[in-house]
Amino acid sequence: MPLSWAKTELEESNIAFPEMQKIYIISDLHLGDGTRSDSFRDKRQAFRNFLADVRSEGAHLIIAGDLIDFHQGWSIDRIITAHAILFRELSDLAQETGVTYLWGNHDFDLSYFKELLNFKVHSSATIGDIALIEHGHQYDPTIGTDLQTSPRINKLHHLMERLLDSWLRFPLENFPNIENRILFWFFHKLFWLRSKMGKNMPKFLSTKLQSIEDNQLGNPAGMFDAVQKRLTEIPQRYLITGHSHLPGMIAVGEKNYINTGSWTFNASQYLVWDGVQFELKDWQTQRIISDQAYRPLLDGEWKDLDFLGWWKENYRGWLRFKKEEEA
Repeated sequence: MPLSWAKTELEESNIAFPEMQKIYIISDLHLGDGTRSDSFRDKRQAFRNFLADVRSEGAHLIIAGDLIDFHQGWSIDRIITAHAILFRELSDLAQETGVTYLWGNHDFDLSYFKELLNFKVHSSATIGDIALIEHGHQYDPTIGTDLQTSPRINKLHHLMERLLDSWLRFPLENFPNIENRILFWFFHKLFWLRSKMGKNMPKFLSTKLQSIEDNQLGNPAGMFDAVQKRLTEIPQRYLITGHSHLPGMIAVGEKNYINTGSWTFNASQYLVWDGVQFELKDWQTQRIISDQAYRPLLDGEWKDLDFLGWWKENYRGWLRFKKEEEA
């Protein structure tokens, strides 16, 4: 089997698990090439310890997309070399207690997951009549079900981070390096231009600016509105996704949304179903994660803001920002 990262046909399919089975769910590890720009960073041992616990409990592991960040690593060989031990232990776990992989927007060749890692690969999973699990890119307005534009944007993003040897990420207060602050200064000029051009701004640029605004103001990937709509359409009580890297559990009417967060940078979030209830925690700190990050989204508070309003409130001149200084 070739190890080239060639795009393959992604077929929709669901795998069903019994309600009484113990299941761990993680997403968005974004394993790269092990260099400074690999956002998985130095968590190899923490992740190995996590896998050991899953194995000792005889639990099944669901990885809800974006295990590998090919666009950061440039080639699959570089990524395998950097994380060979983790891949071997994932493969061992798949053969012992089982690993199911739900493909995400970074996944374009599923043969590696199926044939080398022994994963069961699907687009979604269900737990009894309780929960529907997906990666979550389906609810991202800049991606949706079309995965054609995502690779180009990701490649450009990672190339810029490599060239600058610095992070260009949201929110600014989490990545207050000088390069990111300059980028936000440039964003301000584009948003000012949007305020003048209105509907005359090119659609692609307007859509991208909306994504930037959502990410900075607390609605990463701009997916929460679509998630709420989806909850009204499915029979399950829980909708579980990753993708946005914003972990949380929140009641939406009579149903519930859970985001599994990520394992990028300092994060190491995981969700566990014990046959009775879900619990969302961070592995390294063992902090229980609730609905704090999602309350403003459900209340609609963030919709009263825009990027220019955020800028006016936070910019202090000379590339200094209130939120960045507070953080």
